[in-house]
Amino acid sequence: MKLKFLTTAIYAFYAGAILCSLLQGLWRHPAPLPFFLTVLLISAAVVSIIIDARLLCGPELGTRARVLALLVNSGAAVLPVICLRFAASVPLEYDIPSPFTYSSLVPVAVCIAIVPILMFPKNTLLRAMATAIGLIAWPYFISFAVIPIPLFWGMTTAAYSWRAFAFFASVFVFVFAAAAVSYFARLAYILGLVAGLISAAWLIATEFVWFQMMNSWIALNVNGGDPYGRAVRSVAVMRIVAVCLIVVAIVLSLFRLLPFRWTLRKRPVCERTWPAFAVSAITLAVWYGCAVSPYRLPGIVDGGPGPDLRVLHVVKRGLQFHETEISTFRSEFYISRNDRRLFQYAIEDRTSRGVLPATTLQKVSSLRQLPQLKALHPQPAKALRAWNAEGWYYLDEGMGGIGLRSFTSEYGTTPPKEIVDAFREIEGIHPTEDWGRSSINDVCLGFCYDPLAALGFVFANNRCFTFPDGKTRCQ
Repeated sequence: MKLKFLTTAIYAFYAGAILCSLLQGLWRHPAPLPFFLTVLLISAAVVSIIIDARLLCGPELGTRARVLALLVNSGAAVLPVICLRFAASVPLEYDIPSPFTYSSLVPVAVCIAIVPILMFPKNTLLRAMATAIGLIAWPYFISFAVIPIPLFWGMTTAAYSWRAFAFFASVFVFVFAAAAVSYFARLAYILGLVAGLISAAWLIATEFVWFQMMNSWIALNVNGGDPYGRAVRSVAVMRIVAVCLIVVAIVLSLFRLLPFRWTLRKRPVCERTWPAFAVSAITLAVWYGCAVSPYRLPGIVDGGPGPDLRVLHVVKRGLQFHETEISTFRSEFYISRNDRRLFQYAIEDRTSRGVLPATTLQKVSSLRQLPQLKALHPQPAKALRAWNAEGWYYLDEGMGGIGLRSFTSEYGTTPPKEIVDAFREIEGIHPTEDWGRSSINDVCLGFCYDPLAALGFVFANNRCFTFPDGKTRCQ
């Protein structure tokens, strides 16, 4: 009984995590019905599924009635979807469906309304409730098969629509399996395994389509101070939780389906639970390690005019970093400072703005003509790893990728005196405007935040530079 309860809880938690992700997506995008009504219909559908599982797997129904009810349910779900896909003309975009779409769903409601009559001939209240749910909720959900569900990064193709609908349906299969474990365990484990594989295929496809530019882990680097940032981070958290639970559910279902005679240390393998959590932990660790480095924010940014030059000074003392970055735009300068530590998620950045005096502006202009900078071979802007280290990073936008120069104690190099003098002179100018404090998040806890990120290169596509040989290299 304890093993069945644990499996039920895992199935139910997974279904809940995915439903929350679905609702988060519907909240951010136009939906066919108002958000609160969608929540009400989903709740009613979950209640209906639990009742169906209780009666279909329990002893109350005979074999004939059980088979007939399953056939009607399956036909009512599959046939109208096929009809809608190939007969109805529905645009694949986030538009409210036309009345024709809903009129095409009338046969669905009629078919599903037969199910309560077959299953609940002796209970008028249950029959009325299930009929109402069938007439209202299920046609709405089936319409998702022809209207793409805006879950993650918004792909809108026909194949996406089908996969999204299969993923959506698998959530309700998990609800059914969770309710059926106590009555028909083997069927519940099979349904959990099938639904888990469908969900895993969907999550893998949506996660890895633009993995370097957009994934759930780097979405946690987004600042949550605005509604968009909070929405992106909440969806990412729910997807991470969903992946954790789906791996547990798949492995657990597989183990529960193994023959009882297979034993390990005098205990049946099918009763083991810890391997499911171990595999899930390993999966999350590998996924996290591949996703978070190098530091970046989700999305891409179009190329545009940047600062004339940027100079970053980093001093590392133990776990503490002191970073100061100066960038110039013609006669203006910007200074950003932060004092961050390793194992720290949120970094406070302080920014100010000022105007360069004529003499300082002339020194800045002369920096771009220094012959020793042009003669140096570009070095990668690697993060400092020694316990005590110091680094200077110079980037001349006019020279593209070859304008990046690194001078660090780890490389054994020092910057030209002209760069240090100009940096100190600008640092000493009183700013005309204080832009206040902002938060920088690093889900890698400071280990992935490198000098390129401090220089402002926080998107995947602007961490790539084209060199004189014509090759583009990313750092």
